[in-house]
Amino acid sequence: MEENKKNNVILSILCLFLALACMLALLSVGEDTATDPDNKDTVEDTGSDGTNSGDDSSVVEPETNEAYYLSGDIGYRTVGNVTTFFLVCENPELDKSFPDQYYSTWEIWIDKTLLESVGNYVVDIRYSYDYGTTWATMPDYMEIESAYGLHLLRTENPVYISYTFISNCKSPKNVLSDLRADVFTAQSDLNSGLGSIYGNILYYTNFPVIVQNTPIVPTDL
Repeated sequence: MEENKKNNVILSILCLFLALACMLALLSVGEDTATDPDNKDTVEDTGSDGTNSGDDSSVVEPETNEAYYLSGDIGYRTVGNVTTFFLVCENPELDKSFPDQYYSTWEIWIDKTLLESVGNYVVDIRYSYDYGTTWATMPDYMEIESAYGLHLLRTENPVYISYTFISNCKSPKNVLSDLRADVFTAQSDLNSGLGSIYGNILYYTNFPVIVQNTPIVPTDL
């Protein structure tokens, strides 16, 4: 009799452990094995002419914090141990009175001959469609070797153009302040003879990133 009681107790304990194991297995079903807590997108695929071929409507603008900071049209973003300092470019849509002069596109181009490094900063021109999270190599503008550029852009979101990349940057706001004083300060214009078509085009003299809508090229030439 005593031996039967012991067997019953052992059997009850085994059943209890079995029940607990089944409950844990049920709870684990359906859980994600990998998550993306930041829900970050990457740079869209582009054609050889810089055209944005993807749909970037899912790209979400980041909140301003220690890793991402924007002051006017310049800012920085830190990913890992690398901080990128950039200029923000947007579709100007300048002159609505000349609808026949435009595609529904815009472009960014940079004259390489006017690029000069300021101080100890190494100029490194790249572009980003996802608010500086990832960067792609800037192509030549329409295969013109003397200029960088993105042609026939269709994105409604801003395009970020990098100025420099710094590893292990301890005071990015101080660097941004230096760049504001030394690089993003004096402006030049590109309006002589073009104002009625392109509108008012200004660019930073020490960082000549020129943004304009794309004019329609006549087909009967």
